[in-house]
Amino acid sequence: MTAPRRSIANVWHSYDVAIPPGSTGVVRRRERRRAFYASAQGLLEGLLGGVTPGEEEADGELMADLEVELGALLGDVRPGRT
Repeated sequence: MTAPRRSIANVWHSYDVAIPPGSTGVVRRRERRRAFYASAQGLLEGLLGGVTPGEEEADGELMADLEVELGALLGDVRPGRT
């Protein structure tokens, strides 16, 4: 059985609720949300620009590279290194 897909809005929500309440104001939350969605848009553009019809192996490599890059970034973000 395939895992249900998470919408970008759901991912944003899970990220947003992980921030301790009261730790940032309304303006910082809005800026954080804008940055989150701008990053999602940039990722989408990168995927659409890098995917080539009929080139499944190259497309798989692109996805694997993105997974490694984003995993490394997340590994830095969680403990506050970035």
